[in-house]
Amino acid sequence: MCNKFIEIKEGAITIKVPSIIEKKKNMLVFYNPEKVFDRALMISLLNELLKNKKKAKILDALSASGVRGLRYAVEINTKTVDEVWINDIKSEAYYLMTQNVLHNRTKLNTSIFIRNDDANKLFLEKINYFDVIDIDPFGSPVYFLENSIKALKNRGYLLVTATDTAPLSGSYPKTCRRKYGSIIHKTEFYPELALRVLVKKTIEIGAKNDVAMIPIFSYWRKDYIRVMFRKEKGAKKANELLNNFGYIIYDRNSLFRKAIRSVLEIKDIYSRELKKFTLLGEIYLENIWNLDLLKNVLKRKGLDKKIRCFLLTIYEEAKVNVPFFYTTDSIARTFKISEPKLNEIIKTFTVENYEIARVHSLPKGFKTNCELSNIRKIFLEKWKFTR
Repeated sequence: MCNKFIEIKEGAITIKVPSIIEKKKNMLVFYNPEKVFDRALMISLLNELLKNKKKAKILDALSASGVRGLRYAVEINTKTVDEVWINDIKSEAYYLMTQNVLHNRTKLNTSIFIRNDDANKLFLEKINYFDVIDIDPFGSPVYFLENSIKALKNRGYLLVTATDTAPLSGSYPKTCRRKYGSIIHKTEFYPELALRVLVKKTIEIGAKNDVAMIPIFSYWRKDYIRVMFRKEKGAKKANELLNNFGYIIYDRNSLFRKAIRSVLEIKDIYSRELKKFTLLGEIYLENIWNLDLLKNVLKRKGLDKKIRCFLLTIYEEAKVNVPFFYTTDSIARTFKISEPKLNEIIKTFTVENYEIARVHSLPKGFKTNCELSNIRKIFLEKWKFTR
C-alpha cells in the first residue's frame, strides 16, 4: 500500500489520494484528476433523472479511491437516494475507500456500503437491484456490460466509460473488431464513431437478454468517452434499437460520407462517388442524446457555468441528427481554400436554411444536414478566392 497520501477537496467532499497522481494501470489506487469534470457532470444529470425517484440505489462498481461514489452520496439529492454502494477488487482500494468514507461521515445523509469484490460477482449477487450503475474502468468496459445490465432495475440508468479510445476511433481496427464487433478506420470524425460503436455494443449485449439499452447522453473528452443508457425491458424495444444499426460509407479523398442501414444500399449510390471508399461499422445511427433530458438539465438552477456551456453545445449538436461530422481543416485541404472560421461557416449555412452546429468533441468540427455537393458549392462560392 502507498505510504504517502495527500488530502484534496473535490466538489463537496475531501478525500485522501496517493501523492503521485499519474496514469498507470498498475497503480495501487487510481485517482484521475481529469475526471473531476465528468463526476460533476454526472451529478448534474443524475439530479435531474432521479428527481422523482424514491429510495434510489446507486453503485459505483470500480471505485478506487471512492471519490465518485462519495460525491454521488453527498451531492445527489438525498431525498431521492437511499443507498450508495462503492466497490473495488483491490484490498488497497478498499482500505482507502473506508478511510475516505469515515473522513466524510458528517456529510453523509445516505446509507453507504463498501465492498471489496470483483464487480461481476457483485452484479450477479444483486440482480435487478440498482437504479444507477456507474462503470468507469481502465480500458474497455465490455467485460462488465452484460452482468451490470442484469444488476440494473428496469428503467434504471447505466453509465459507461471507455478509455480504449485508440481502437474505438480507428487506430487499431482489428482490436475494435475483436472487442466491439465493428470495423473502424481513421476519419476526421473519429470521436463520433467511437461513441456510436460503444452504444452499438451495449445495445447488442442488452438485446441478448430482451432488454433495450437506450442511449440518452454521450460525450467524448480528452482520452475517454462516456455514454449513459436507460434500461427498458422487452424484446420489441430491443429489436427497434437493433434496427438502427448500420454503416458509414466514407471516402477520405472527396470527403463523401453517407449513412446506410445495409451494405445492399451501396449499389444504389451514384457510382462515381464510390470509386474508392471505406465501409465503417456497424455503428448505431440514430440520436445518442435525449433532447428533453438536456433541456431539463439546462433549466436547473445553480448549474455550473462550465457544465452549462458544455451541455448547450451538445444540445445544439444533438438537434442535427446525423451520425458524422465535418471539420474545417479537412474541408479547406480538400477544396483547396484557406480554412474559414467555424463561426463564419455556421452563419453562412444558417442563412442558406441548413441545420448546422459545432460539435462538442473537436474544436474544428461541425454537423450539418447539408449534402456534400451543396457543402462544396457553398464553400467554393463563399471562400474560393481566399487562397
